Formats: sequence, C-alpha cells, structure tokens
Amino acid sequence: MKKTIIIFLIILITIFSCKKKDPCINSQELKIISLTPSITKILFNLEMDSFIVGVTDFCKFNGKVEKLVEEGKIKRIAGFNSFNFEKITALSATHIFGMDSVSMENKLMLEKLVSKEKTNWFYHPRNFEGIKEQITEIAKLVNKEKVANNIIKNMNKRLYNIQKSIDKIDVNERPSILVEIYFPPFTTAGINTFITDIIIKAGAKPALELKEDWPTISMEDIISAEPDIILRTHLTGKNKNLELLTAYKKNRVFTPSNIDIFLQPGVESIDAIQELYEYLYEASLIQTNNN
Repeated sequence: MKKTIIIFLIILITIFSCKKKDPCINSQELKIISLTPSITKILFNLEMDSFIVGVTDFCKFNGKVEKLVEEGKIKRIAGFNSFNFEKITALSATHIFGMDSVSMENKLMLEKLVSKEKTNWFYHPRNFEGIKEQITEIAKLVNKEKVANNIIKNMNKRLYNIQKSIDKIDVNERPSILVEIYFPPFTTAGINTFITDIIIKAGAKPALELKEDWPTISMEDIISAEPDIILRTHLTGKNKNLELLTAYKKNRVFTPSNIDIFLQPGVESIDAIQELYEYLYEASLIQTNNN
C-alpha cells in the first residue's frame, strides 16, 4: 500500500511540473520550427541546431543554416509573413517559435493546424534586458537553461566593461546618432526599440526621441535633428539629399560589418554594442577630435 501511494505521488508531481504550454518532452524528442531569424540564431547559440527542422527563407547563422538546408536536415518553410502550412504540418514539430507580430490570420491558422500548445509567440525585445529575458525564456522551453545562463553571464561581463568606460564621459558630450534603417523613405528607430538601447549602451544618444517604433521621417526632421553620426543599416545607393547633411559631408556614417546584428535582437546584440562603442571611441570620434 505504501509503495502504491509513493508511485501515485510521483505521477502527480510529474503531471503538475509540466506546464500546459510546455509539455514534458525529452530533449531527444524535440523538433523545432523557427519562424523568425533572430530566434533561429538564439537556438543555434543554445546548441539546439540538431533539433531544428524548419526555418524561414531569411534565417542564417554563420553558414550553418545553409549547410543543414543543403543536407536536407532543415527545411525552408516560410517567407516574409507567409507560411507553407503543408510543409510545416509535415514536419510534426514539438515546438514552433515565432514573433507576436505575425499576422493574426497566419497565427490562428497555424494554431489550428498544429495545436495551440505547440506554438510559442514572443514579443520583440525593446532593450538589452528584454533580449536576455527572451533568451532565458526560449532556453527553458528547450531545456538549455545552463547554456543560457553562461551566455547571459558573458553578455553581462562584456557590457559591464563597456559601461565602465563610458560612465566617465559626460552625457552632454556623447554624440547623437540617427539610425537610417532604410532610404527612401527615411525609416528610423524610435526611442523604445532595442536599436536605440544599443546606441545608448554604446555611449551615444538618439538624435530624435520618437515614440513610434519604426517611423518614416521627413528631410526637415533629419536636418533639424542635425545628428553627429548616421548609423546606416542598409546597403542601397546613397541619396544626394542625405549627402547634404553634416554627418555625410564629414564621413561620419557608420555601416556595421554585420548589419543583421543591429536589426535582429539576440545573443549577438552585445557584438553590436561592442562594435559601435569601438567606432565611437576608438576610431571615429578620436579622429574627428584630432582634425
């Protein structure tokens, strides 16, 4: 009788320790679909590449995604907000990860076809803390919390070293940056986006404090802002109107070596902060001050 009660208690503990949204699945049984490039990168950083079965056409990670696609181990199952539902259902995924910005129509269709319990929708992180929280949240769902803790510890250490340096610089002396997401039209980043947080943590300040996340602004707005530096995250041709800006005239235009890490919040966001910090205080501004 006593043995029966113990077994019963073990079963109860097992049942209630499994969240409804996160069924108890052995790590070896995981089959993951990622509907967002930034989440795909997080999964690779969490050492989950062998469990990914489907990604979007835009997902990449140091050539590894492309290699696995070529080998047939990962399928391309989605374009820009357009899903191949037939391919998705055929993969029999245990987890589907995507951003909450997915259209409601696609979201409902997906939840209907594969079950709501298997789909996980995440909000776009608005700052560095939000990025770390998302890494932790995904890690919990795929049983990689220890790996995530080490990743975040490293990110915090690198950020601390950068912050220690810029804390010595007066806020009023820090350069103003205007993000040029795309042109034309001139699309920029609002104050509540992770890109703006990258700018602040790298030791600069936003040239415009806009409430809308990804607004388009006029040439009048750009000229009145008179940014010290333009952070350019696209590779389309230059425009003569923009070249009239002081930042363009003085060649204070920063184009990252890897644009994606400034546009896709994730583990590499600390690399974005590091790269911008080095441009501001180890190259561009030092050269400017010497001229």
